[in-house]
Amino acid sequence: MGRPIQEVKVYGVQDRRTTARATLPWIVRWSIDGRQRTKAFRTRSEAERYRSLLLEEYLEFLQKHGIDYDERYV
Repeated sequence: MGRPIQEVKVYGVQDRRTTARATLPWIVRWSIDGRQRTKAFRTRSEAERYRSLLLEEYLEFLQKHGIDYDERYV
């Protein structure tokens, strides 16, 4: 019996430019099985690119393993 599929959620990009101490103000957030993860970036375009890569990798995984997904939630 194989391992169950993990629950992955990728959230939008968070803007922390109003925080004076934030040297990397753009935050990408995602979670895997409820465990929160974040990565900070200097520009919004870097953050959006990384978020897009996360989504692409996850969708490729689902397609490779023949798992159906609802595009409304991606």
